[in-house]
Amino acid sequence: MKRLPAVQQRILTEITWDARASVEDVARRLNLRGHTVRHAIQSLQKSLDLSPLCWTHPYLRGQAPYRVFFSVNPSGSKRVKALVARLKSLSQVSWMASLIGRYQFVLGLRAKGLSGVTDLFAQIDEEFEGVILERNISAILKLSQFVPWLAHVGSGGRNAWQYSVTETRANIDAVDEAVLVELQRRPLVSMKDLGKACGLPPSTVSYRTERMLQSGVIIGFAFGYDERILGREALVLSVSTGGLGGHCFDALFDLARRHPQVSWIAQTLGEWDVEFGVVLDEVQDLHGILHEIHSVGRVNVQGVSSHAIIHTLKD
Repeated sequence: MKRLPAVQQRILTEITWDARASVEDVARRLNLRGHTVRHAIQSLQKSLDLSPLCWTHPYLRGQAPYRVFFSVNPSGSKRVKALVARLKSLSQVSWMASLIGRYQFVLGLRAKGLSGVTDLFAQIDEEFEGVILERNISAILKLSQFVPWLAHVGSGGRNAWQYSVTETRANIDAVDEAVLVELQRRPLVSMKDLGKACGLPPSTVSYRTERMLQSGVIIGFAFGYDERILGREALVLSVSTGGLGGHCFDALFDLARRHPQVSWIAQTLGEWDVEFGVVLDEVQDLHGILHEIHSVGRVNVQGVSSHAIIHTLKD
């Protein structure tokens, strides 16, 4: 377990939320010297193996996001490893992690619709027959990723990156998609190198990138890392409400915005109605969060299933 100095923790909070921020910008925000920030970022990248991410709006790109939990046959470890490698290689899969709980793995993927997900897993089942024992697919209707608590200013709820099924597809063309694909492959790429990769002038890709940031197609740039390195536990809490009235979700969302241990919340369509992403300093803190979820949801909350994240396999 690694303990970060206070300065490094503040800098990590800033770059986690804004991965493309310059050293000068971070130094100005935190009132620090540039060389202090530069040295801290180099140290953090080495110790936490920071993984840069470009987060885009699926619905504005004509895609639908899904969460898939699945359990595997424990007697076929070699085939499980091959399955994991196969899923990680798929461009549709944006995130994947191993778990402790009812399911052993979870992944996030984007497809044109539910049939795209079922067709994909039909191919996987044919290729890896008998490896996946149980599967649970949910559509993500709304997701909010909150500003880290240390970066939150004020007494109200935190700001968030978010997307929703209610937002219509944006007017993006093949050039925009080429820029997006390259930014997702290399989120920290310079505009000069991005232009080379896309066969366009740097001014063009810079304009396209800025336009997509303004329109919300590009939601933001972030850094991911394994919370366990810092001695923390990351969990996914899946909440069943038996129908989920709007008032109940609003109450749970408000809880998430104001709770320092909640990093994201999603409204889903499937076996569960709401998912919370939480990061705990102590596992015992889980009982407090579960109590608050039940208290806020009152009679609507019928059950909560928890899965601890062991390893993030793809960011």
